[in-house]
Amino acid sequence: MNQVCQCGGLFVDRQGFIYYSDPNNYRVVKITPFTMMLTVVAGTGGNGTAGSNLDQLSNPGGIYVDTNNTLYVADTSNNRVMMYLSGSSQGTVLFTVRSLYASYRLTLDKSGNIYVLASSTIYRFVRPAGFLKTIVSNGAFSSGMGGYSNIQLDTAGNIYTYITQSMYYTDTGIWKYSLISAEC
Repeated sequence: MNQVCQCGGLFVDRQGFIYYSDPNNYRVVKITPFTMMLTVVAGTGGNGTAGSNLDQLSNPGGIYVDTNNTLYVADTSNNRVMMYLSGSSQGTVLFTVRSLYASYRLTLDKSGNIYVLASSTIYRFVRPAGFLKTIVSNGAFSSGMGGYSNIQLDTAGNIYTYITQSMYYTDTGIWKYSLISAEC
């Protein structure tokens, strides 16, 4: 396996396996603890081939692995979020967004809802209902549209959900962090 070109996302699961997305090689790699064995778990591997087939990624960013070892990937250049069941080389498109540009962060809450921090917007994909909601954006959103009118995001930093269903995010453009309550 060739060298890592860039690390777009990083995740460590409960068993200590390390996952990283390698955007320039169009793949997600799993590192086995102690042996340091590398395994491509999503994307075509090798130097990779960018693409939009279900076994291909194009500039993968944020990643998350749940307790069932299901991998979630922000496939940024394809403007989609992919789900890979454990051991599967074919992914499933969970949702697409017009622009996932710079979506280097992705997390899940305890209910399985997916949060994606993409450029200056935070999206929430509500499961199992399957609808997409804008939580925070650079533009103003009223609460009637599912967002917060008093919160704006300049430059995406990081995102984290906590067991209380609270969501924290950082804004590197104006150097702050914020908390959104469980009602988001």
